[in-house]
Amino acid sequence: MARARNLVTAVVAGTMLSAGLFASPALAATDSFTLCAYPLNCSAASVGGTVNWDADVLTATAVNNSYSSVTVTVATASTSSRTTVLRGGRSTFTRAVAATDPSVQIRLCPVATTCTSVTLTRH
Repeated sequence: MARARNLVTAVVAGTMLSAGLFASPALAATDSFTLCAYPLNCSAASVGGTVNWDADVLTATAVNNSYSSVTVTVATASTSSRTTVLRGGRSTFTRAVAATDPSVQIRLCPVATTCTSVTLTRH
């Protein structure tokens, strides 16, 4: 069976973000994302992962190599949660997404810089 793949990458307000849609009859409807603290360079701090809309689960990994701490916020219509990663740290986390949530917003906030975010919409 043919597999469809769409991948979007953009530089927004000094930050690289990418979000992709991967779908096929054999695969779950899944969106992937990456947020970086600097444009085209994720080495300082980043968060990336996937939202599996069929299983209603977000899985992500945040990495912080430069800042004293970074905060990742995952927000939906039904809930919001935060994960803080200290300098030199990595955090992998999973969040449930309610079947009625139309979208998920992921936000990366390094200390003393502008937050970056991406919103993924259920399809």
